[in-house]
Amino acid sequence: MVEKIDLFDLGSIWSDLPCDEDEIDAFSVWYTSLKRKHGFSAIRNDLDDMARKAADIGEGALLIRQVLASCWRAYQFNSNGDSMKLRRDEYRQADELREEISKLTESLSAKMSELRPDHPLTLNIGWASQYAQEQGLRLETPPGSMPSFTERWQAAIRSLADGMRHPTAGHRCGPFYHRTHVGCLDYGRPIEAGNLPTASTILLYDLVFTFRNFTANGSAFRLKAAMPSNGKPNYALAVAIVGKVLGENISVDNAKSMLGKLVRNNPGIRRGDWEYQKGELPTTN
Repeated sequence: MVEKIDLFDLGSIWSDLPCDEDEIDAFSVWYTSLKRKHGFSAIRNDLDDMARKAADIGEGALLIRQVLASCWRAYQFNSNGDSMKLRRDEYRQADELREEISKLTESLSAKMSELRPDHPLTLNIGWASQYAQEQGLRLETPPGSMPSFTERWQAAIRSLADGMRHPTAGHRCGPFYHRTHVGCLDYGRPIEAGNLPTASTILLYDLVFTFRNFTANGSAFRLKAAMPSNGKPNYALAVAIVGKVLGENISVDNAKSMLGKLVRNNPGIRRGDWEYQKGELPTTN
C-alpha cells in the first residue's frame, strides 16, 4: 500500500519561502498558531481535496505551498504595514523638492537680471544673500575672504544640484517598483494617492487568482498577469482562509464586490510578487 503524501508537510514548504533562519522560525510559530485555530482543519481538508485533483501531485503540493506563502506574506503585510508607502512618500517629497528648487532658481535668475550694473558689488552680494535666505535656500560659501558675487551664485547652483540628487528608493525590485505595487498587486501605473486596498482585499485577489488558474489549467505556477476569467474562484474557501489568517470575517458576496470594485477601478491591475520584508522568496519567472 502506497503511503499518502502529506501535502502540508513543513519540509516541502521551504522551497517557496526564504531560508533565513529567523524567517523560518517566525513562519513556524505563525503556522503552528494558524493550525490550532478553530475551523482550520476544514480549510486544510478543502485545500487538500483541491490539490489532489491535479493530474500531477507535484502541482497539488505546489498549490499548498503557494497558498501558505501568500498567507504568510499577507500576515506580514497586515502586521508591518505597506513598506512601499514610505518609498512612495519619499519619491513624492523628492518631486516637491525639485519643483520648489526649480521655481526658486527661476525667480532668483529673474531678480539677478534686474540688478543695475552701476550698483556696487557689495550691494549686489548682500541683496543676493538676503533674498536667498528669505526663500529658504542655504548658500554655502568658501571660508576666508569675502566671497565674490560669482562664488555666491555658484553656491546657489551647488545647492540646486544637491537637491536634485535626492535618492530614489526601490532599487531592490527595479526602477520605481515601489510606485506601482501594493502587496502583491501591480497597478501598472504610479500610485500617488487614494484609498489603497487592505491586506484582506489583496490576499483575496491572490487566492482567487491561484484557485482560478489551478482549476482551469491544473497549474499552481505563480503566474503574474491579470485576473483569469476562467476556472473556479472558490470564494467560500478564499474568505475562510482570509478569516483565519487576518481575523477579518468577509461574506462571499462582499468578497465578490470587493474584487469587482478593485478590478473595475483599476483596469490595468495584475498579480505580481509580494513585497518581501525579510529574506528572499524565489521568483517563478
